[in-house]
Amino acid sequence: MRKIRKDIRSITRLVVALAIITVIIVICNTIGNMKMLTEMLQETAKLGISTIIGLIAISIACMSFQNHESRMENKNFYLNYLTLMLVTLTFLLATFLFPYLPINSNLYYAIFNIYFLLGIILLGGSLIATFGVIKKAFE
Repeated sequence: MRKIRKDIRSITRLVVALAIITVIIVICNTIGNMKMLTEMLQETAKLGISTIIGLIAISIACMSFQNHESRMENKNFYLNYLTLMLVTLTFLLATFLFPYLPINSNLYYAIFNIYFLLGIILLGGSLIATFGVIKKAFE
């Protein structure tokens, strides 16, 4: 198996660290402003849905490069991947119902923040899973 170059690995770590810091700053900035928090969740969901659809397309293209035996051998892996993607899509689509929830306590702020973090984690997991599919396709 080929190793990832050290410079690419260090750039990847830097990007991940900056993304985590940005998410923390955004969450701290939206605490107390429900309108901004709801808009942030919806914009993140829009971006996430587009990203998931693109990742599924990339994965299907990678799967098509494999011969029938390899696809059957990795069938469970691919089904688990597609399940993760569909769960993530469903999760992201549910964010569009948030503006219709009654907002009357700090509990809702906590739920929205947890929902945002879980969405970011699912999107990150989807990116990692897609990397696994691409890796399997070229083994």
